[in-house]
Amino acid sequence: MMRRGGGKAKGSAFEREVCKLLSLWVSDGKDEDLFWRSAMSGGRSTVAHKKGRVVRQSGDITAVAPAGHALTDHWHIECKAYRDIRLGQFIVKNTGPMAEWWKTACKQAALWEKKPALIVKQNGWPTLFIASSILPVRAMPVPLFTMRWGRSVYLFTGVLNCTFSRRAS
Repeated sequence: MMRRGGGKAKGSAFEREVCKLLSLWVSDGKDEDLFWRSAMSGGRSTVAHKKGRVVRQSGDITAVAPAGHALTDHWHIECKAYRDIRLGQFIVKNTGPMAEWWKTACKQAALWEKKPALIVKQNGWPTLFIASSILPVRAMPVPLFTMRWGRSVYLFTGVLNCTFSRRAS
């Protein structure tokens, strides 16, 4: 049982883990520090957009090294780690927290002309990667399932086991 108010720390730790895994993926295992958590959990880009400014940073993950831009210049990545993501509700009815997270990711991605991606973790379950576009990989992993709303759900480890392709971004 997580202590009351511990969700923010859990979410931050999950984002740091995703940053390391994405860094290793994009760098072919050479670097673990190409990405880091975005300032204000992605809010910096929202504030800048409202002021008419364009910043390179959007989403929960930002590139902190030039090699990372091959991913983040094309993909808006949101990360969520929750006790219960209500996956069934998302799959069957397109409602619940995951539907809201996906809607927000799509809206934010559109502002920056990027593709949305949602990386989610439920306690005790494997991490999932949700996208509606072709992934930046040389050979596509098999999705766990594709939803009638045009999204595919992959095991995050399945995506990371594919070779990252700068061309497919």
